[in-house]
Amino acid sequence: GFAFESSKFKNSNMDSANFSESTLNDVSFQGGSAKGADFHGANFTASISNTTTSFLDIDLRGANFSMSSLFHIYDGQGSGFSNCNLTGANFSRAKIGGEPVFSEVTAKNANFQGSDFQVSAKIVNSDFSGADFSESHLSYVEARGVNFSGANFKNASLRGADFSGANFT
Repeated sequence: GFAFESSKFKNSNMDSANFSESTLNDVSFQGGSAKGADFHGANFTASISNTTTSFLDIDLRGANFSMSSLFHIYDGQGSGFSNCNLTGANFSRAKIGGEPVFSEVTAKNANFQGSDFQVSAKIVNSDFSGADFSESHLSYVEARGVNFSGANFKNASLRGADFSGANFT
């Protein structure tokens, strides 16, 4: 993989791009498209300066984030994955922490199987219908105003999670 530090991808076409096993610190993806992009095993952990990575207004349909470390996917203004299309994206066995926010996201049929959402994760006003959260750790996640109709939570840990206003029908 590659190392990206303080990089900005704005209105770029990154369809099918390969970021697998890369390190991405303080990277901004805004606008454009990354359909089918491969982030398998990528490390988004913040550097010593506590920098962040954000995905804003980008098409990430079918992107692969499996086994990635997604920490500090947050820009300090309530976004991390904001207004993104994550339909069919793969987050299986990903570690998601450091106050990540999924806001105004469409993640229909996305795969979060076996993912570990750390304390303070927030999912708000989003569509996760048909998503697979089986075997995931979602303890203390705040998921408000989210459509989870048809989502799979088999053997998921939900201790202390807040699903206020969520739809499961």
